[in-house]
Amino acid sequence: MPVTQAGAAALASAAIVRCTFIPSLPDELSIQTGETVRVIGEYDDGWALCANGRGQQGMVPVECLDKTFGGRTGAGPPPPAFSADWRASKRVSSLASPRFARMA
Repeated sequence: MPVTQAGAAALASAAIVRCTFIPSLPDELSIQTGETVRVIGEYDDGWALCANGRGQQGMVPVECLDKTFGGRTGAGPPPPAFSADWRASKRVSSLASPRFARMA
């Protein structure tokens, strides 16, 4: 069943960026500390599809997001969602066709 635009908006949640992320692949989103983004989807590999206030969207590491900022006062940052460091990940762009991907 396809998700309507209204349904997708209801599923999305807001998050505040905890650390700046500079993209290295074309489908990633540049985010700055303190910026608020909308989390559209979260994946089990530690990445999330997000949209910023300028209408841009792309993938960002979940580790860079604080999705529990509402109602939290004086609490430190939440623990990382996973133990692997996103800077060492071997994520492949979702825009790249597997047929044209380089072999490592």
